[in-house]
Amino acid sequence: LGRRPPPTKGGHGGPALQDPGNALAIGPHPLPAKGTGPRSAASAPIAQLPPVCPKILTNRPGVGTFAAAEPPMHVLDTLKASGFFNQCTDEAGLREHLSVPRTFYIGFDPTADSLHVGSLVQLMVMKHLGDAGHNAIAVVGGGTAKVGDPSGRDETRELMTPERMEANKRGIAAQIAKFCTGKMVDNADWLDGLSYIQVLREIGRHFSINDMLRAESVKQRLDRQQGLSFIEFNYVLLQSYDYL
Repeated sequence: LGRRPPPTKGGHGGPALQDPGNALAIGPHPLPAKGTGPRSAASAPIAQLPPVCPKILTNRPGVGTFAAAEPPMHVLDTLKASGFFNQCTDEAGLREHLSVPRTFYIGFDPTADSLHVGSLVQLMVMKHLGDAGHNAIAVVGGGTAKVGDPSGRDETRELMTPERMEANKRGIAAQIAKFCTGKMVDNADWLDGLSYIQVLREIGRHFSINDMLRAESVKQRLDRQQGLSFIEFNYVLLQSYDYL
């Protein structure tokens, strides 16, 4: 697109689109008028050439016009389209809540040196929320893993050595980093410093034993007449402390 010189003597022209007011041509330039010499505008210094008129880019339908960009999809619609949404007690309220940046966290206990495929559900939700501008915090459960989550277990988890725990944390942290757009923390940083008396006074007093016994992870073990250790029973207390 630009001002083109006429062809040299003996050249052949072709159809051209021209802006009458500015002699701006698109396509092969027409043959020069009869009697024109070999010297043309092409031989003039560039500074002497009149500027290209930009109106040709906008005064013709379909040329130089762009449709307005569509607004980005709401993250709730993204989660729905991706199959991550099942039901909600107040969808309108949730939609409004997520219309501005929010901070959220998702926890992963380092019970092995790699996450399993089921963890992709949490990881992808975290990625979608992070891409939508929300602040993600990935919590590596270096503290809670020392107790062991009783959920889905028929027996008490084996207590890991500190060396194995550290190796597992490094393994899953490298995987989480590929999806997390925010920061990653280790709940051992605040749980390891709690004393037993402090846990009972600051955390335990807010929990009802009746509610804890109704928890699915506890109820299933008791219904099957399988033992539940005291350390596992306290897992929910430490897990809830992450929120603070």
